[in-house]
Amino acid sequence: MSVRFIPDALSAEAGAVEQLASIPRLPPLHIDRPRLVRALLDTDCRLRLICAPAGFGKTVLMSECARLVPPGTRLVWLDLGGRACTVQALYGQLSDALGERTGKDDRSENDMLALLRQVRQPLWIMLDDYPRDYSPELDACIDMLLDMGPAQISWWVSSRRQPAWKLPRLLLQGHLLELEAEALAFTAEELEQLLNVHRLTLSSETFQQLHHVMEGWPAGVCLMLLHADEQALRERLVAGTPLLRDYVQREVMAGLSDEVRRAMLALARMPRFSAELCDHVLDGVGREILDILKTLQLFIRQIDNCGEWFRLWKPLALMLQRSAETTAPTQAHLRACQWFASRGEMREAVEHALWAGQPEVAANYLQRYGQEQLLIGDNVSRFLKWRSELPQDLFASTTRLIVLQGWALIISARLDEVDDCLAELAKFFPQPDARRQAQLLAQWQA
Repeated sequence: MSVRFIPDALSAEAGAVEQLASIPRLPPLHIDRPRLVRALLDTDCRLRLICAPAGFGKTVLMSECARLVPPGTRLVWLDLGGRACTVQALYGQLSDALGERTGKDDRSENDMLALLRQVRQPLWIMLDDYPRDYSPELDACIDMLLDMGPAQISWWVSSRRQPAWKLPRLLLQGHLLELEAEALAFTAEELEQLLNVHRLTLSSETFQQLHHVMEGWPAGVCLMLLHADEQALRERLVAGTPLLRDYVQREVMAGLSDEVRRAMLALARMPRFSAELCDHVLDGVGREILDILKTLQLFIRQIDNCGEWFRLWKPLALMLQRSAETTAPTQAHLRACQWFASRGEMREAVEHALWAGQPEVAANYLQRYGQEQLLIGDNVSRFLKWRSELPQDLFASTTRLIVLQGWALIISARLDEVDDCLAELAKFFPQPDARRQAQLLAQWQA
């Protein structure tokens, strides 16, 4: 028997071991996410961008994919740690990883392009935790490499910040696959799988509450489940946990300017907000702050198809509402109330007035409701809900409000309450003149 020494084979095997050694290990209670892995592996494109806020499992997902690198494809994993990185520093890390070490320190975009053009085999370059602060020089360099780099190179980037690259162009050319927070959030099936790993069985009600409150945020869910039984989980869903609060403070709020922090505390109480509303509520700087929140992926969730309306992800909004930094939200809600009222959106104007603790203002806006508006969507049930929340003397303070109550009760088939409601009109008789008297009688009789 003869034994042949094949240096290339040994080198390839050593390279594969070295590649795997640089990849972060998977968490102990990890669950496979084949729907995401398949989407990333099955798409033939130049850039795979995993862009989402802290705690959405970006590194873990990219690590899963790295372990499935195709035979014959070289892998370079670079952990950028979210810190600032110059073009020269990235060149140094890439040249070291590719075995093209050089003593020259001053490197340009063209040097980077020349380095990558020396690569002959398929290459995956995985940049984990792309710099979180604005990096115009690095953004411009990688944007150029995405446009002019060799076709056999695939870029994988995980980032909390939306890089300033020509993403719409790459998308139109079929060179981009982007996964955002909505895709990375746990589905109900994945949450069930995670509970099985934790050996935790929940009632249907608690399961739905966990899924609803955390909105599938992986870090939030995992910290909620840590050493928890169902009772502990129920309590945590109401009050939060010290670990989760510490995580949010360190990974989300740390490093933000006071202005941005104040804005997030105000927006945490808004069911929805737009750039215009932010400007009105945040003293004319809201549009700029909203752009910052979107670019830095600070748990902003788009809730329409046009990119106009947003809200904070529920788990963060709830924690900020409970935060010790939170001040009385009266001013923000009153400004939002004014803004919605100026647009004729009475329902939301009334809600913000109630949240601001101003029932008189809410009653004033309620009078502007038309009978036809009660027939739209769930307006009638909401109107009656406000009726139960407003002081009764305010709801009976004008003939308009009394008549609207009567219509709402009729539409809701609560006919046994209508007579008692309309009886409140009696205190407005007689009216100052015959015309008003006739109008009020007609409304009563109708």
